Amino acid sequence: MNKLSRIREFIVEEQIDWVIVTDSIEARYITDISSSNITLCISLTESHLFTDFRYRELAGNFCCENNWDFHVLKNSFAEEIASVVSTGTAAIQSNFISLDRFESLVEEMPNVTFLRLGKEISAIFSVKSSEEISKIEAAAAIADRAFALWQKEIELGMNERQLANRLEHYCREQGSREQSFETIVLFGARAALPHGRPSSDSILKSGDTILVDFGCAVDGFCSDMTRTFFFGSPDPKVIDRYSITLTAQLAGLNAVRAGVSAADVDSVVRNIITEAGYGEQFGHGTGHGVGLRIHEQPVLNSRDTTILREGMIVTVEPGIYVEGESGVRIEDLLMVTATGYRLLSHTSKILTIL
Repeated sequence: MNKLSRIREFIVEEQIDWVIVTDSIEARYITDISSSNITLCISLTESHLFTDFRYRELAGNFCCENNWDFHVLKNSFAEEIASVVSTGTAAIQSNFISLDRFESLVEEMPNVTFLRLGKEISAIFSVKSSEEISKIEAAAAIADRAFALWQKEIELGMNERQLANRLEHYCREQGSREQSFETIVLFGARAALPHGRPSSDSILKSGDTILVDFGCAVDGFCSDMTRTFFFGSPDPKVIDRYSITLTAQLAGLNAVRAGVSAADVDSVVRNIITEAGYGEQFGHGTGHGVGLRIHEQPVLNSRDTTILREGMIVTVEPGIYVEGESGVRIEDLLMVTATGYRLLSHTSKILTIL
């Protein structure tokens, strides 16, 4: 089933007339067009694409090949949308449109009843196609190769920023057009910052923890992996935390399968870390979906009751962060299957001391 059909299924289920897609990433899932200015208006019988002059050739070709109506934005945004959506009920992505722009739509479209879309469209695209999975898997393979080359270069006295730059170099060299997000490389006590930024002032010394979190991209589709290892022998307490984190992470992987809720996976992981005495030091969710965005649906935390489905791409990434001492996080990327999961990250998680 193509993406347009999935949107139309949603229209039938919700008994609405229109879906207005204002988020460029989700518009890309539907059209495969990368644009910073794109809006889609979809009904059961019509599909309209609005963009500006910069994208007219790319969008025009898509519309011609796929029987969409193409509109180059010339007048105000609200006037253009109102020329198509004039009556009925329209569900709109309220988290991807400014208040000013929405108010202009309301003013221009008095006969339209607007409904707020939250994460419903995002959820539609949480199950990836075979082509999308192939791209994510290719990005993950690039990350594995880049990591192996990079780890060999680590030397005493290097700084975090220097090593982050070198890792991104290897990612590009291995075929990634861009990083999924800013590469995280942290040493020692700074590894207790879950999303700390690399610093040129943080110098690698013997006994340091090294935490690295990074991702590559193929045709816009992201990968995500975190590894923690050590430069010289660390404090035994840190090794113990690594063992606890790895045990929790492996249990989380084994909890993943179609039909299980995201919250249940989080519970399995969190209980292990909490029972080991580090529940307060694990303050983020167990994982998240990955696709064109690095953070997508579902969210593997205690509040997300989403039922995992075959073809979802998710991370499992528990961590223990002890302020002033050190941090550990271990993250794999995987595909949900009917009976479990298929790993997309293959870099070893065996405790490593350089």
